[in-house]
Amino acid sequence: MRLEQAYNLTVQTVNKLAEDGIDVISSKPFKVANAKHTAAYEKTGELPKILWNSITFSDPNKEQLQKIFEARLNLSLQGIIFDSGCFFFEGGKVVPDWSLDYSFMVFEPLKGKNDQ
Repeated sequence: MRLEQAYNLTVQTVNKLAEDGIDVISSKPFKVANAKHTAAYEKTGELPKILWNSITFSDPNKEQLQKIFEARLNLSLQGIIFDSGCFFFEGGKVVPDWSLDYSFMVFEPLKGKNDQ
């Protein structure tokens, strides 16, 4: 899979999660907003900075969290990797985030022992 295809699939995945009722907030990361830092991160063969986005899934319930984690796993199994994490707040609130930036890469998917 090429980088452009991987990025498009990731954006489609985010859009599908939004269509499923998950509150998605997309913003430009600080590194893009602050041009002084951008040159240090963008390299040939990486996702162009114009496409960089910070994706936050705001206040998902347990079912939505499961969908977000499954979507991330599905992308990983297809060889698409990027920085992702969660913010944990008092009271059990979990806010996952995905960074589509210089960390976005595509590898050949790993094959399991049952794959041919």
